[in-house]
Amino acid sequence: MTVQRVEDEEGDFLLPAAALGTCVPEQYGKQIAAQLHEHAARDPLHGQRPLQMARAELLFGDLLKARDQLEAYAQANTDSFEAHYLLGRAYLSLNRQADATGQFMAAFRLRKLDAPNLYFLARSLDDGGAPGKAVINGAQGAQRLLPSVPEYGFYAAFVSLRAAQPEQAIQALVPFASEPHNAAIAQRVTHTIELIRADKPLAEVMASLQASPTE
Repeated sequence: MTVQRVEDEEGDFLLPAAALGTCVPEQYGKQIAAQLHEHAARDPLHGQRPLQMARAELLFGDLLKARDQLEAYAQANTDSFEAHYLLGRAYLSLNRQADATGQFMAAFRLRKLDAPNLYFLARSLDDGGAPGKAVINGAQGAQRLLPSVPEYGFYAAFVSLRAAQPEQAIQALVPFASEPHNAAIAQRVTHTIELIRADKPLAEVMASLQASPTE
């Protein structure tokens, strides 16, 4: 571990910027983004700051502005995992699937075991039909790396069912069958697992699964 002292102004920027790398609530995220804009107005962006500002724009600001900032940063920093990953997110939000896939693949080559990148890579490749190997590997890989994240678990189950892999679907859902903070989700997931084990028609299982994350 290396400890490096930074100026107060730099710390005032880096600490809130780091929070945007977590799943902050929208209201708090917007407050952080506004705080970063205030810092940027007082001090020119340098180093990692343009990337952090682009993340703030992507999550809680202007999507097109974020895309432009990330395109410039990724072009100048081809070895930046975060730049490629975030640019992929921007393209995906703009429904530019092929461009998104290219960026997620560039990020994958730099960091192969990053769950969010695997998840979004799979989403960018998924056309809703029978999933290909890359979609299956990405969805299941993200779930195995972070099995407690609902988005990854439900999506991995969704893909696994479409790929005729019921056991993998059950494995992805099991962590949510005992969800202590949401009894409705736990009951629905338990019901979905029972349908899979009973070899019920795929359409019936899918209907139950698709209802699970939102109830």
